[in-house]
Amino acid sequence: MTIRKTSQFQNFELENMFSDKDIVDFYKNLPPPLNNERAIFTLYGRNALFSVCRKIREIKPEKNQALVPSYSCGDEIEAVVHAGFSVIPYKINFNLQIDLPDLISKFSKRTSLVLLTHYFGFPQRNIFFIKKLCAKKGMFLIEDCAHVFGGVFKGIPLGSIGDASIFSLRKFLNIPHGGALVINNRELGSVQLIPPSNEAVLIDLLIFLGQKSRLFTKGTSIVKIYKQIGIESKSQHGPRLEEFGGYRLSLSNFTKFLIKKADSPKIIRDHINNFINCLNVFLYDINKNAKRKMKPLFSSLVDGVVPSFFPIIVDESLAFCFELNKRGFSFFQPFWSYFHKYVNWNKFPEAKKLKEKLVVLPLNDKINLEVVIKNFCQK
Repeated sequence: MTIRKTSQFQNFELENMFSDKDIVDFYKNLPPPLNNERAIFTLYGRNALFSVCRKIREIKPEKNQALVPSYSCGDEIEAVVHAGFSVIPYKINFNLQIDLPDLISKFSKRTSLVLLTHYFGFPQRNIFFIKKLCAKKGMFLIEDCAHVFGGVFKGIPLGSIGDASIFSLRKFLNIPHGGALVINNRELGSVQLIPPSNEAVLIDLLIFLGQKSRLFTKGTSIVKIYKQIGIESKSQHGPRLEEFGGYRLSLSNFTKFLIKKADSPKIIRDHINNFINCLNVFLYDINKNAKRKMKPLFSSLVDGVVPSFFPIIVDESLAFCFELNKRGFSFFQPFWSYFHKYVNWNKFPEAKKLKEKLVVLPLNDKINLEVVIKNFCQK
């Protein structure tokens, strides 16, 4: 299927449908720190990361090195590189916690930024210690909260600890796009963004609906999807809608309206309850799961954690996902299985193993999850 981009996209003024009254204080029903006026909302999470990294490069132009987690999807590292940094990966252990000695060993006089990821909403337990180290050495700490929505660690909302934090709201909300930047360190000042054009919003909405309705074949890369609608894209992990502003784009009025209508407390409760239900069902017959050589990555849910997905480790993850897809469960895939170019994967066996064996189950559909676990995982 090929769709050609035409001026017809400009004839429907979606962005102008919403008055200031429709979207005023749209963020107020979001969990902290997103419900604060200091939150800056972007089209994508990668836009937020790029923007704050550019600010750091301006503040410390002589320091162009960023430490990034080895286990990554590539989108976040691409944004850091586009902002002008040379990236140095550090080790992530198989339990998704930072290998502290390895991180510290990577510090240098050229380092001005450490990117720290709270995977699946589970906090990095050494974050306060890492924050002190960064402050002592004059480095900025950025929390990657792309998997966080309302999570708390030791009484403090995740995203409030680092010098800045970035979020990806579309991981939790049913929206076509949506990211956010929270700046906690006043030294970073603010960032300048541009609103997306009506055409850009409509194109992104078309892609979102096309993926939801399977208009685009499952697994089709964003580069190929863009090509089908007449847009050239240079990178799978780079900026979205580059010809319309890419990393500089702020959140659309359309999505602000959707966020204002979202029931954030219910979304948080559902994610927590569905995770617990999945864990209970999964662990019900551990012997059968052992025969399938699979286990949940986390065996419990700590208070304060709002999980984004239910991750399981599967020895034969590709075969497992293929089996699920044959049975109609089209949302399964080995998580972050793409081996992007910014990490020498032979030097990070733990991250490589995670890319090969980790499968995530969504937490927005309790019935589907229980059906999958009962009928497939335990066979």
